[in-house]
Amino acid sequence: MKARQLFSLRSKILIPMVLLWLLLCVFILSLANYRSEITQVTQLEHRAQTLLDALQMSTETVERRYQLNRLVAALGNEEGITQLMLVAGSPATVYAATNAINRDKDLSELPDEHARKVILDVLMEQKPVRQLRKGAHYEFAIPVYITNSRLTGQLRSVGVAYLQLDVRELEAQRQADLKEQAALIITAISFIALLLGWLLHRLVLTPLDRLNQALHSDSPQAQLARTAEDLAGEFGQLSQTLSDQFGREVEYRQRLSTIIDHASEGLIIVDEQGIIHTVNPAVCELLGYPSEGLVGQNVRMLFADEGTRMRMLEIRRLAYGNPQDPLPETLDIVALHSAGHSLELELTPSRIPLDGHTMLMASLRDVTQRREQMRLLREAKDSAEAASRAKGEFIATISHEIRTPMNGVIGMAQLLKNTPLSSQQSEYIRTLQTSAQMLLSLLNDTLDFSKIESGMLTLEEVDFNWEAVALDVHRMLLPKAREKGLELVLYIDPQVPLNARGDVTRIRQILINLVGNAIKFTHSGHVLTELDISACQDGHAEYLLRVNDSGIGMNLNQLGKLFTPFSQADSSTTRRYGGTGLGLSISKRLIELMHGRIGVHSIPEQGSTFEVSLNLPCQPLTPLPDLSGHNILLLSSQAISRQNLALLLRGCGAKVKEGEPTFSDLEALQRQGWLPDLLFIDSDAWNMWQINGHGEENLGLRCIPMAFNDTAPANGSPWLILPLQRSQLFHLLLGTPMPAEAIASPNDSVVQQLAGRLLLVEDTEINQQVIQAMLGPLGLEIVVANNGAEAVQLFQESRWNLVLMDCLMPVMDGFEATRQIRSIEQQRGLPATPIIALTANAYSQAREQCMDAGMDDFLTKPVLREELLKTLSHYLDSLDAAMSEPLGCCAAGNRPDYSAVLGLLADELGEEALRSLLNSFTRQAHALLGKTREALHRSDKHAACQHLESLQKACSTLELEGLRVEIQSLLALADSPAGISHDSLAALENHLHELSEHAPVAP
Repeated sequence: MKARQLFSLRSKILIPMVLLWLLLCVFILSLANYRSEITQVTQLEHRAQTLLDALQMSTETVERRYQLNRLVAALGNEEGITQLMLVAGSPATVYAATNAINRDKDLSELPDEHARKVILDVLMEQKPVRQLRKGAHYEFAIPVYITNSRLTGQLRSVGVAYLQLDVRELEAQRQADLKEQAALIITAISFIALLLGWLLHRLVLTPLDRLNQALHSDSPQAQLARTAEDLAGEFGQLSQTLSDQFGREVEYRQRLSTIIDHASEGLIIVDEQGIIHTVNPAVCELLGYPSEGLVGQNVRMLFADEGTRMRMLEIRRLAYGNPQDPLPETLDIVALHSAGHSLELELTPSRIPLDGHTMLMASLRDVTQRREQMRLLREAKDSAEAASRAKGEFIATISHEIRTPMNGVIGMAQLLKNTPLSSQQSEYIRTLQTSAQMLLSLLNDTLDFSKIESGMLTLEEVDFNWEAVALDVHRMLLPKAREKGLELVLYIDPQVPLNARGDVTRIRQILINLVGNAIKFTHSGHVLTELDISACQDGHAEYLLRVNDSGIGMNLNQLGKLFTPFSQADSSTTRRYGGTGLGLSISKRLIELMHGRIGVHSIPEQGSTFEVSLNLPCQPLTPLPDLSGHNILLLSSQAISRQNLALLLRGCGAKVKEGEPTFSDLEALQRQGWLPDLLFIDSDAWNMWQINGHGEENLGLRCIPMAFNDTAPANGSPWLILPLQRSQLFHLLLGTPMPAEAIASPNDSVVQQLAGRLLLVEDTEINQQVIQAMLGPLGLEIVVANNGAEAVQLFQESRWNLVLMDCLMPVMDGFEATRQIRSIEQQRGLPATPIIALTANAYSQAREQCMDAGMDDFLTKPVLREELLKTLSHYLDSLDAAMSEPLGCCAAGNRPDYSAVLGLLADELGEEALRSLLNSFTRQAHALLGKTREALHRSDKHAACQHLESLQKACSTLELEGLRVEIQSLLALADSPAGISHDSLAALENHLHELSEHAPVAP
């Protein structure tokens, strides 16, 4: 019999109540005893204090000790007083005592050792002492101060009054009273306990017994229902609730059994020992066993290998261990079919409560077919990825192979255009360049489309300015618009935050496609680009970009095919206007990659409007200047440009009127009393006004001509560039100087002279010729290497200001050559030489590969002359101050030109001071070179380097940059195998001799 069945429910309730009754009796008796003791002690203290107070008062009234003794004896005759003494004087003496033996004795001679000790403690501490010895006596001693000199013979004496009371009779009486109280208390508690027990039995235990019997009966639900009818109150409601609960549990078990039996997955429930408790028909069908062949068996019989058995053992350990330990979500196992073959199954374990125990339930799924499908899908995916990679590699290869000859075609055409040509030859060259640019545009569109289709296109995030990007695009496309007589207008709403973050390259590409298409399909009228926002919050803005034109428009059928790759509105459009039909498709894909939207509204023969929505991070809006108080007149035949400029100026607070550029409009306004203080007017009209004598002096107001950036006014006066740039407009309005870049004409083609040595690494002869011809007029010394290996060899032999590096070459490619050059620079402690990649691969991955190899910049073939010159100017300009001119000249076998440097020093110091300074420097330099030679003879490399470093510092002081860099090159060679040679020191001495020749001559 189990321990929980040893006691009935009645016993489990009554036994604790009896124990509680006993504890209550003990507590109440203890409390009564405690209170009785407290009362006894209080009474004793009160009596003792009264007796001792009487004794102390007697000490002040009597004059002789015998009188005091008679008084003490009288007090000691009271019942219960065992001993009463007064000790005083010095030495301490018993002045009075109930016991005559103790009178007039020294304290030390007192026979009662305990009393002696108590009196001595009170004398020492001057504190009263109270002690109760249960069943014996009560002691009380207090310090007293006796001022009766007739009694003690002293003016003031400290003494002790000691009292000892017999408490045995008092204790016996207390015990008798306590027993009487205990009897009454126990009787009352027992009566109350019996009453409570009877009520508990009648109202609680009997109904609980009935409930317990009903719960343990064969039909709990029916028995509980009958009990609910017999019992009233809470137990009747409890019985009914339990009956309903049993009904729901039976229904739940039936539903659960139905679900398990009809589950498509196999379900097995096992206990802690691994014995199968329950299976469903799906398991029997899956494993080929009948249910009676599985229930009661160990689950190990179902596993085909030892690895599966060990994993299941670990699952059981987790399931029946700490309930907080998670079980694995799924487990791959190999099961054994009754026929003997193996099955690949997926098992999902879970804990379930069943019959008061925690059980492990495992759901089994046959994944053989699914895994075969997954294998086929993986193979298909790998095949598709391989095809995509092959497609990308093919496109990249085709790009490289086409761009390489294209570099020669476009480059030679640019060079040929700069030679003397007849008008017919110039037309041929222009046709050649146009065709080449069309072919290059087709190649770029095909590459972009291929990258988007293959998922190889990645977006970057950089900070950019919307106005700068839009102006670049409009100024680039302005010549095409001007050729067709179109009005190209850019308007940006004043509430647009211009500084945003996104892929500026792709945004520029989208703008070029939309604006370029608008120009292409518009014969007359305008192309208007508007930038606005629909919302701006939390550092993000919803930008709305609209491109509106007055072109040919489209019908609904044409709009449906608009964004389809390689298609245009109709086939005749392609023939008439050209193009691949990829531009809009690529733009749409790019916008979707940036999580934006593009839409179009068009009416045939009236024009189209494309709208792009992009949500981008942005910086806070910069407020525009306040133009309140300005009266501005706009006179222009460009209606759209004029209206947008007026809208911007009004948004800044200015009062604006507009009209056609005729003098009569100005006169009409003046007659109306409206006098402008500033006039914006078309530059052509302004020129005619000036010819007719209507200049600023005659008009009495400030006039600013407006013109597109390819038609600047002839007189060079400040002018407003169209398309409009806000910063230039406000510079003019607020009277500040015009930015230099806004004044300079873009058609200025002054050939910039650059100094330095350039290493061209290119394997294709035609590309070598094109680049050499492009760079020939710049004054650069160009050396050609046919592959990366030659480039590395040339770099080891000499120093270079810049390297143009092709990427794909025989023997050694440009990537490996760049890595070796960077390694050489690091070993020798040399500054990094700019290396610019030249590649026909336009993929972004190619740029990343170049930067990873250590290159500094990236140019795509075919190389445009302007782009190449711009890149070279950037790097060579940055090198001029540091190393390019001195290193270039020295490496080429020439001598640095010291005349310029010495001329500046002479202006600052005077010729006499400079001559003295140079003489001192020359003597010091020759002395240091001599010490360097001696150190080299001793093979003391460290001392030689120290002398050269001292000379280098002196060169820096005099700003002799060429000589300083030459010494730096020698120091870099110190750790190389060749080391510093005597010939290199001789070259330094020649430099010093040439420096002396440029020194000022004495008068």
